Amino acid sequence: MTDSQKKIIFNKIIEDIVTLGEDSFILRDRLPTIKKIKKSFDLDKYIKELEEEITPLMILNQGINPTVSSFILQVEKLFRCILDADSEKIDKITSMLPLL
Repeated sequence: MTDSQKKIIFNKIIEDIVTLGEDSFILRDRLPTIKKIKKSFDLDKYIKELEEEITPLMILNQGINPTVSSFILQVEKLFRCILDADSEKIDKITSMLPLL
């Protein structure tokens, strides 16, 4: 993945985190993780935290179509599989994505 592709994904993730509202009581316990991710451009370093702590919060994101939100979650999972070059998981996740 190129740096520009990583930057696009990083910016989208940060944008989604910001729309959750950092003042939310639900996010308070995850603020240290969110701040670490925001300061770093190295998504590889924080992929586990993104998957385990941040991704489940995306369901709380108001104003996003549930289909779009689900698609974004699947793409974020796919990102990890691509980094790991796990073709079996890539095939499984892409088979679940809706055809456009």
